[in-house]
Amino acid sequence: MSLTILGTNKENPEFQISILNAGKEDICLNLGGMLANGKVLEPNNIWLTITDSSGRQTKLRFFDRKFAAVGGRVDDYVVPLRSGSNYTLDLQLDDFISANTWKNANLKPGRYEVSFHFEGKGAETMNADMGGVKLMNFWKGKLNSNDAVLYE
Repeated sequence: MSLTILGTNKENPEFQISILNAGKEDICLNLGGMLANGKVLEPNNIWLTITDSSGRQTKLRFFDRKFAAVGGRVDDYVVPLRSGSNYTLDLQLDDFISANTWKNANLKPGRYEVSFHFEGKGAETMNADMGGVKLMNFWKGKLNSNDAVLYE
């Protein structure tokens, strides 16, 4: 898992996260949830950690304000990855909120280090018409990106 900081938007930095299947077998990743039959993808199994200059860490989770409440179907966000292939996501700081306070990071000027984390899981939503999803070859484990320096 690798992290690149994109652009120079200091108010809402952009990140590119890339997950590489470095193994010999093809796998599937469960990145989170899909809404509206795949029209909305929410990578809730990806987390962001921000470390300030004093060493204090803040863990943030993906959160799409447009879909804060779900009144319908949720499916697993399944990404198949052939051996040697990559999946890349472009995300912004505002896509994440504190897991404790439910607020954005609102970074003050200063130096920060950021890193992303992914926890691979099997199928979780198990809708009646999606029984075969649980049989897929899901990669399970934890990944951590490189640390990147973010100046605010």
